[in-house]
Amino acid sequence: MSPEVRPRTRPLAALLSTLWLSWPGASAQVSSLPPVSSALCGIEENLAEVQVAGVSRGTYSLRQDSASGAFWLERRALQPGEEAYGAGQVVCDGLTLTRLQDALRATFDPQAQLLSFEPQLGLLPTQHLAVGLPIPPSAENLPVYALDYSLLGVRQGASAEQAGRLQGTYANGPLSVQAGLAAWRSAQGLQLQPSAVVRYQPSARGFVQAGLGLGALLGTRHTLLNGVQGRLTGPNLRYLPDFAVELPLPAQVTLYSGGVLLGQWKLGAGHLHVGPVPLLNNRGSVLAVVADAGGQREVSREYEFPAALLPAQGFSVGAEGGWTAAGAYSAAVAAYGLTPGLTLDAGWELLDRQQNAEFSVTAATLRQTWRAGLSYNRYDVDGLAARLDYRASLRRLQWGLGATVPVQEPQQYRAAAWLGYDFDRYATSLTLGYDPTQAGWYGRATLDAQLNPHLRLGVAGQLTPRSSQVQLRLGYTLTERFSAQVGLLSTPDGPAASLAASYRPSPSSAVQALYTGEVLYGQYHQNSGGMQLDLGASSSGQLSGSVQGSLVYAGGRLYPSAAQSDEQYVLVQTGVAQMRLYAGGLYKGTTDQRGELVFSVPRGQAVDLRVDLKHLPIEVSVQQPFVMVGGSASRAVRLDWRSNFQRLRFVSFSSAAGEDASYARLELTSGETYDLDAFGTGLLPAWPQPENGTLRLEGGQACPVLIAPEAQAVACSASASPTPSK
Repeated sequence: MSPEVRPRTRPLAALLSTLWLSWPGASAQVSSLPPVSSALCGIEENLAEVQVAGVSRGTYSLRQDSASGAFWLERRALQPGEEAYGAGQVVCDGLTLTRLQDALRATFDPQAQLLSFEPQLGLLPTQHLAVGLPIPPSAENLPVYALDYSLLGVRQGASAEQAGRLQGTYANGPLSVQAGLAAWRSAQGLQLQPSAVVRYQPSARGFVQAGLGLGALLGTRHTLLNGVQGRLTGPNLRYLPDFAVELPLPAQVTLYSGGVLLGQWKLGAGHLHVGPVPLLNNRGSVLAVVADAGGQREVSREYEFPAALLPAQGFSVGAEGGWTAAGAYSAAVAAYGLTPGLTLDAGWELLDRQQNAEFSVTAATLRQTWRAGLSYNRYDVDGLAARLDYRASLRRLQWGLGATVPVQEPQQYRAAAWLGYDFDRYATSLTLGYDPTQAGWYGRATLDAQLNPHLRLGVAGQLTPRSSQVQLRLGYTLTERFSAQVGLLSTPDGPAASLAASYRPSPSSAVQALYTGEVLYGQYHQNSGGMQLDLGASSSGQLSGSVQGSLVYAGGRLYPSAAQSDEQYVLVQTGVAQMRLYAGGLYKGTTDQRGELVFSVPRGQAVDLRVDLKHLPIEVSVQQPFVMVGGSASRAVRLDWRSNFQRLRFVSFSSAAGEDASYARLELTSGETYDLDAFGTGLLPAWPQPENGTLRLEGGQACPVLIAPEAQAVACSASASPTPSK
């Protein structure tokens, strides 16, 4: 090819060079071997398109040594990490060339002026990447005022009971204040229960709160506490020493652990080793999403640890104390990971001078768990008792045994052993035990079978020296919306039948019916996203109804919500109206006309917020279907997710004569192109400002168009002219 053609292609080469030099260290790699002139420059030059792994990199200078057959390619065609693809450098006409390694097996088509080769992992370098703790969800703290309300009414004949609750909350960052009043009226009269709580939560791993009417945090021997509560949990992370990812091409790598984002990096080609990688929860996967010139792929590695263990040096402590209706109360619990396979647990509780305590040691693998310890005044055993529990599994077989032996009266021991097996569609279990408080020896057996995709059978039986009992359940699931179950239970008075059915017209509503004995009960449930409503009635004459929800003032607006203030509020902004959202697998509601929704998630817990793609309008495109929310110390956060969505619209195009622009191509001045269908219609973004472009008709003619932000039909603004030949 003649040298006169070069100026037409050099700007492209310069652009590619600029892009390549934007990678860290690229300029240093070029200058590390100063190029020199060579007799090679006398060989005829080709301006060839370069393809690597089938992806074009543009046009570059290429010379082939006739003696050795080696290819000398413009150095800028190689990208970060591919430095070893070339050996030696020369300068010809101001361009730096490098000799391609024979291992690349590069081929050149002189007719198409095309040089191609595949990545060779053996020539790529090894890279090491260190990662830190998970990146918290990208949501800002949001000061919030909320008013929770609930009302319940039950009527049975002439008697009636009502209950209600109002609770106000102010939260800003780690500090929140609550005050409320609960009331209920029954045959005994009207009762009132005030409550007030001040809570400080500096991080998602710990909090302290004080107030009146606190719910149980640790123990089970009180319902309402006037006092102080607190909990602190360590990071409790395990680490994967090394996670390997092959990068045949330079790529953008996004790394997740347990569904939580760890980071995103632009990396050169090579053998990537990431580590140590923090692992979240006891079970999950490390996932790398690799996006390169060839497309997008995923590399993952599953991990699992015994659920009964904390990581080494992991810990969790909690304490509460104050006064209850039964007297002074205090309790404390603690757990510590002594080694990767050994965890210590301790608990203590005191109520009105009556105390109980427990200490245990747990050792576990993925298939076996041992727990041994001492208890005092717990598990319905007075005084000191020794406890042992063992569980194991081997493929589909599970077995275990447990025993509690009172130290003062060992003859009053309790013991049980069980065996279970899972078939493809069946699961069985058998338990044999001894308990002097339950008439001595007993046995239990169960069978659970998935007979077909719609029908499920369950059978359970129990035998003791005093009695026997058999229970039969047959469940039928027609669709994800409708299910039913029939039950039969043997009793001393004869068999008792039950029937239950459930129908969900939508994710936010459900109708249920239950028949037990001689009573038929029906219930209707509705969660509109702004309020939760439940209505019930029975054949015995009982009527019930309840309503609950919140009014939330945040970000300068008032939102109705079914969320409750004891959780974390999330205000999500999507910019798309009437879009269904799920958090942690639970339906949270539909966005309003502004594309916003307020819902709640458990405090201190990060969950995935997902879009219901099945019911997403066709004119809305989504970049990523989920994002992590929650897990922060703030009681309320705002998540601006609007950049994740783009609203599209159908626009019909026609020529200046009014004819449909069938199969035309729309080319915008910004460089974007859109192909139209047989009716001249295309799906375009809803731009906020007018866009200019060229409409290239099927017959080869072209005409200018101006597309207004709300336009649904666009015609050529001038007569079409022939498309200039290229």
